[in-house]
Amino acid sequence: MHVLVIAGTSSGAGKTTLACALLQRLPGWGAVKVSEPHGRHGGPDLRREDPSTVRRGSDTARFLAAGAVRAWWLRARREEVAAAVPRVWAEADGLPGLVVEGNRAAGAFGGRLVLVAHAARPEVKLSARPLLALADTRVLNAPRRLDGLPLAEWTARLPGAPVADLDDPLDPARESLLYGLISTLI
Repeated sequence: MHVLVIAGTSSGAGKTTLACALLQRLPGWGAVKVSEPHGRHGGPDLRREDPSTVRRGSDTARFLAAGAVRAWWLRARREEVAAAVPRVWAEADGLPGLVVEGNRAAGAFGGRLVLVAHAARPEVKLSARPLLALADTRVLNAPRRLDGLPLAEWTARLPGAPVADLDDPLDPARESLLYGLISTLI
């Protein structure tokens, strides 16, 4: 099974947007959202999302709307993610691949790692710093609607990273980036 792990340098970098754009182009694939549990916690919690009851606007609802045939939400502490992976594999059996979104998934799921940075957010959160070196591919999300983005700083940090407005389906660089990712990583 193919696995693409989408991580980000900051909150709002474009992880879910990129995951959805890829799912639209990868028929039959599933998707997993990996996040920190909140409140009481009794170990990793893997929930398969039902399209009829999933919370509207949630990342998993967006995955399903983008074409994921199945979507799961894995809530686990960083040290618990690897223990939950065999259950994900069992539930995803028969799918050609998975798009897994969340920084804590990096390393635990294997596969190829795509790191997304947002040009308007020059900070790199602590958990993402090691991923700068580990990523198979780095992507710079640079919305065209924003002026004065610190592109020079990011292009120095991510040499050779493709730059596109991930939110704009009319951006020709976006289509090129998406098909380039698919052909390079799968």
